[in-house]
Amino acid sequence: MADNRNVSIRKIIDEIIERYDFDESLVDRTLIVKKIQRICSKEPITQKGVTSNLWECSNAGKNNEHLFTNEQKEMLVTHYDLCTYLLNCSFRTSGERNKDETDKKLNAVIELHDKVQKRIEDETQALIEMNERSNEIMTFCSFEDVQKKKMNIMVEALFLRYFKPIDEALLLEDMETKVSVSGTNYSDVNIEESLWRLENPIEAYCIPKEQNK
Repeated sequence: MADNRNVSIRKIIDEIIERYDFDESLVDRTLIVKKIQRICSKEPITQKGVTSNLWECSNAGKNNEHLFTNEQKEMLVTHYDLCTYLLNCSFRTSGERNKDETDKKLNAVIELHDKVQKRIEDETQALIEMNERSNEIMTFCSFEDVQKKKMNIMVEALFLRYFKPIDEALLLEDMETKVSVSGTNYSDVNIEESLWRLENPIEAYCIPKEQNK
């Protein structure tokens, strides 16, 4: 990778001045270098299993000169943070030559970044929502749920073939009666009948179709 690093900081700043039509007589190169350094320090680079940052890894030239690849140069020249900084940096003045044109070109890059970021956020949100819907489907319509539902249907079908539907109102009434008298003494015949039915559910609630009661 080091063999491809032949773009110096000076050349990068020259590219910035030319691309955005800066008034070179006003440009403070030191400020731009500091901004590039801050940007590079946030860009992780892994070499030979060691993770560092772009600024440290670019220190490959003579006299500790920082050198970059053409791809890294392009990334820096069009970096969102750099463009927003250059739009309002301290060395720019109202009397700057080509100020409107420079602002237009910087804003064009910033707007492109915003559009790309918005698209990434929209696509990410769409993936999150699709994943949530998928999880809901898996949660409520799993294979096990389908098998359980099928078994219940089959059991009910077989039951109704030979027995009358269970009197759910009577079953509920009996269950509520049991709860209401739990732990108390009682002598009411109706209560005794309710408790008997619960203790003998098949005989009490499962009435064969051919039997009239």
